[in-house]
Amino acid sequence: MSTMFGPVFRTIYKKKEAKICMLFSLFPLLLIVTSFLPTNFMKLNGVAGSMSCMEFFEAVVFVQFQLTLPSIAFMYLAVTCIYDEIHKGRLYLYKDISKIKIFGCKGLGLIVWYLIYLGTTFLTSVFTYYVYVSKLSYASGAFLPTKVEDLQYIVIGLMGTVLTFVISLLLVTVLSTFLNNGTTLIIGILFSLFSSIAPSLDKINMFFPTGFLYTYENIGFKNAVIYIFLLSVVYIGVIVGVGKYKVTRIEY
Repeated sequence: MSTMFGPVFRTIYKKKEAKICMLFSLFPLLLIVTSFLPTNFMKLNGVAGSMSCMEFFEAVVFVQFQLTLPSIAFMYLAVTCIYDEIHKGRLYLYKDISKIKIFGCKGLGLIVWYLIYLGTTFLTSVFTYYVYVSKLSYASGAFLPTKVEDLQYIVIGLMGTVLTFVISLLLVTVLSTFLNNGTTLIIGILFSLFSSIAPSLDKINMFFPTGFLYTYENIGFKNAVIYIFLLSVVYIGVIVGVGKYKVTRIEY
């Protein structure tokens, strides 16, 4: 599988859809751009000296997720990598290779591309924070928050959002093996939308990795981290299991 990953990953990042996904990592820079415009769009506010760099980054990642546009872009990339190749007969070129290995590499490649996107978002967030945000009254200028509670909030927020994004990406990847593009995208988008509002949904929130953002203190920080991790493992395990079953039944 390791020898296959490089070539498969190249087919992913060379797609124009992959480049469109990466454009969303520049989102934080819009704060600098809008500061020169006569508009209140993307204007931030808060308690004086309260926002550290990592708190800003966590907020950016969560807002990106709530916007759903980056999610839709990545889902469409997954669809073009799986569904289109199946129905256009391109997988025949891999007829001598295990189907599970092919789709495993594609799924892993999509996750790696998302992590690169996340890393780029981090860099643009840090740049934006120290070039622009740190000069505003509500920014502390520090990289990390001084309060433990704020640091815990960042961990819960990032962990839930990132794992949910990975789950939705894998979900769409598997659905693409047996559903059409439209149905796959609708299911993926609905999952992302429910996940983005999960923190505000009483009782239902426990079924989503993002659902503990406002309630983790009720069960304790460590317990929340463990629960989010185990919940994500269950999601990923079920999705991968279904994926293996469906992939072996694909005919070239």
